[in-house]
Amino acid sequence: MKRKQVMILFMTALLLTGCGKDIKLTTGLAKNEIFKIQGETEELAEVTLVLVNEKNSYENSLGQDIWNRTFDGISLENEIKEKVKKQLIELFVIHQMAKKDGMTLSDGDKEQIGQAADTYFAEIPDEERQKLGITRDIFMKNCTLPICTMRRRQKMRERR
Repeated sequence: MKRKQVMILFMTALLLTGCGKDIKLTTGLAKNEIFKIQGETEELAEVTLVLVNEKNSYENSLGQDIWNRTFDGISLENEIKEKVKKQLIELFVIHQMAKKDGMTLSDGDKEQIGQAADTYFAEIPDEERQKLGITRDIFMKNCTLPICTMRRRQKMRERR
């Protein structure tokens, strides 16, 4: 399983750099870092935010006892953690490609993300935010990734 994850990261790095000489895989991660690509890291609090949202979504749809079940010997919890990690790596890489292409968020995008962050944080008690290590900046970064990814994909379709 570990080898498969390393291969996914390697292939992702190849895609990001266009098979160039900037590929740098690292094992030197800090305790709160989940992965690092091209010198940028995804930290535990950023992943935690996504996992908490996924957890709430599954529990709302399937009930809180869903975490006690296994499917083909695999717990749903572990499956979701792996799914989220893979999705974040993909978003992270495409976001870096978008930055490399000079794509940035508009002021309107930033304002909308800021408003969404304010709304989201108004619903989470301070104690829970501190426990999870979630900040407004982390929320905004996590919102930026999918927007840049979507724009990058649109730009690639337009080029065809």
